[in-house]
Amino acid sequence: LASTTAGLTLTQVGDLDADGKSDIIWTTDAGAILMWLMDGLAPHATSELVPPTLGLATLAMSDGGSIYYLVYIKHILKSSLKRRIYHTALFLLFLFLNLSVTAQKQKPKKESWYDEKVLHFGFSIGFNAMDLNITPSQAFLDSTSLYPEVSILNPGINIQIVTDYRPARYLDIRFLPGVSFGQRVIRYYKDGVLYNDQQKLESSFLEFPLLLKLKGDRLNNVRPYVVTGLNYRYDLAGKKEFDPDKPVYLRLKRPDLYYELGAGLDFYLTYFKLSVELKMSNGFGDVLVKEAAPGHPEFYNAIEKMKSQIWVLSFHFE
Repeated sequence: LASTTAGLTLTQVGDLDADGKSDIIWTTDAGAILMWLMDGLAPHATSELVPPTLGLATLAMSDGGSIYYLVYIKHILKSSLKRRIYHTALFLLFLFLNLSVTAQKQKPKKESWYDEKVLHFGFSIGFNAMDLNITPSQAFLDSTSLYPEVSILNPGINIQIVTDYRPARYLDIRFLPGVSFGQRVIRYYKDGVLYNDQQKLESSFLEFPLLLKLKGDRLNNVRPYVVTGLNYRYDLAGKKEFDPDKPVYLRLKRPDLYYELGAGLDFYLTYFKLSVELKMSNGFGDVLVKEAAPGHPEFYNAIEKMKSQIWVLSFHFE
């Protein structure tokens, strides 16, 4: 690195993107703060950190010297799986646009008697990625430099029953009771270095979503749509007592109400309709149980509030 570090002063070394490899924060002679995400001896990503006015306060180094910012790290830590979600959304958008362009080529339409009924049923299987939007405690952060973040999203599964009522040609009212399973892992960083990654919060939801499905015109054997509504979830795994045999020092409340927004495509097949749907679900309430774990209050004290967010990719069979 000697040939590439002229004019740079080493500020901090730590695993900033949780890939098991040490990363570097530099201070330039001009006072700028640079972050290098390393792959061995070579950086695979570099960036100048943003000013603290855009978000989180600065954290002072233990030697009282240079400073660096954690606000930028939050966006990097989640980027991998979220890029996959965005790529899926872009793929669905591309597929819809492609279908719109080719719609002029008329093809034989599959019969859709099951879709024309006022009331019809089906089932749904899907995959989820559960997240938490965490607001750190600013006072605790200033005094301890302990910063909580869900940096890695883990896949889960959804199973639902579809009840679809069609009051109008382009409008469906849908009720999809079911269950979903997943977990979130909260990591804590202190002075930019991983402090704890054992806070695994599992959830087993009973779900009761009531949604409006707004449909477009059918393009041959495909129909685009958007969906929105509310979802009441009850977490059967939430609000358990602290287990002294497990190093988990946070608890989640059981009930929460979510608002949901998504889009999808209906594919008309010979004997049934397959719908592929991508949906975002955001909770209204603070799901953190307001109680610190005995002997480990720092994990609770580092969080002011946190709200649930869930991404769902569903496959409906109707």
